[in-house]
Amino acid sequence: MDRSNAWFYVDDLLITNDVPVSEAPFVAPGRRMLFIDLYDRYQARLYETPGCVPVLGFEDFGLSSTDLSELAAAGGGDTLARLVRGENVDLPPNLTSFLERRLSAIGEWSEGCREPEESIARFRRAGEKAPEGKIYAMSEVLALAGEKKWPEADALLLDIYSQWRDDPRFPAISASLGVARRDLEYAERWLSAPSDGALNALTHPLVRKLWSGDINPGLAAALKEEFPAGWPSLIRAALSADLRFYVLLWQKRYRDAGDYADRMAVLFQKMRLPTGRWLERRGDAAFYGRDFLAAQASYEESLSKRTDDPSSVLLKLSDVHFELGNLELERFYREKIYGALH
Repeated sequence: MDRSNAWFYVDDLLITNDVPVSEAPFVAPGRRMLFIDLYDRYQARLYETPGCVPVLGFEDFGLSSTDLSELAAAGGGDTLARLVRGENVDLPPNLTSFLERRLSAIGEWSEGCREPEESIARFRRAGEKAPEGKIYAMSEVLALAGEKKWPEADALLLDIYSQWRDDPRFPAISASLGVARRDLEYAERWLSAPSDGALNALTHPLVRKLWSGDINPGLAAALKEEFPAGWPSLIRAALSADLRFYVLLWQKRYRDAGDYADRMAVLFQKMRLPTGRWLERRGDAAFYGRDFLAAQASYEESLSKRTDDPSSVLLKLSDVHFELGNLELERFYREKIYGALH
């Protein structure tokens, strides 16, 4: 069967082709990248372009398929890819002002990636022009971290955390932020031997939301209002806990990463905080260390304790059973996320 106007990805960017494409026979269930392959891929991309978030798709820029159709109809089929590459582009005439602003935002972002001294201002302007584009705020977080402006970086990261925590790029981004931050033992010290002030803070509902991962836009502002002097330290402690784990993975210290995740799960249990995400991370460390049975056990324990969306754990259970050679269970867990073809 032939199909025109086919969509496909090149270097993580979705583009179109107006030439008819001959499709191969459909094969199910198929294979995708393992989650650890995605982590390694995006870590390499961040190393190539430090401070600039790798592009996953046109949604990163707040664009819809309708926007792309309008752009193609106006004769600008290659405009998006050229803007992302940082080329000077004359926009096609007769575009809606909405689409023009979003394309202008991509240009600002691309310039910010190439000019680190202006990156914060450019990423911020891009986000103002296209607030639906999630890549702009995260790029600004990386730029702020590069300038060691940690209170600003942490507050902004909290505001966008819910958009990014299940993104396949987030572990690699977290490792980059952790390498820049240093002193990542702070979080474990804060929980292991908390002062009276820290203990009192940890009983506060806002601080418990922060540590439990129930992070939504507005939490940083609420913490600033409730703890005018101490909010930067509170946010730093909670975020550095996550960042330390991903730095250990980046350093290929998988046993240390697993031991750290296990200690954090124990500390969270003592503090009566949700342990599911740390049990999942313990499984990640085992997976990287190719101890797939230990990874399976951690993921199953995490799944039993999760009260939030369990999709990430289901995906990893699918991956671990693939590595163990059990294709039936691989398919079972993958179909829990993506559905089945019957």
